Amino acid sequence: MSDYDKNLSYIYDTLSDDDLKLQIVEEASELIQAICKLRRTINGTNPTPVSIMDAQKSVYEEIADTLVAIDAALDESEKVGVSAIQHVKAERWAQRIREARNDEA
Repeated sequence: MSDYDKNLSYIYDTLSDDDLKLQIVEEASELIQAICKLRRTINGTNPTPVSIMDAQKSVYEEIADTLVAIDAALDESEKVGVSAIQHVKAERWAQRIREARNDEA
């Protein structure tokens, strides 16, 4: 078992389900804020002192935080179930794009 997996297991075993879910909410909220800040830096119509590079770095960090929180909140069987759902969702999303662009599958 990797150190990452050991840490996730410790977090999962130590925190309540409610605490784990609230951590996901907190991290997702921070990710949303980071993406909004990045958009502001790129758009430029609502100035911010943050550079595009720093804003992009913040987005990556918040993506990582959110993924870790999600990983910590799910047991192995839940991860398998979520993975199956991810595949269906990716297929559906790609199909909608193909249909909108009149692309062949």
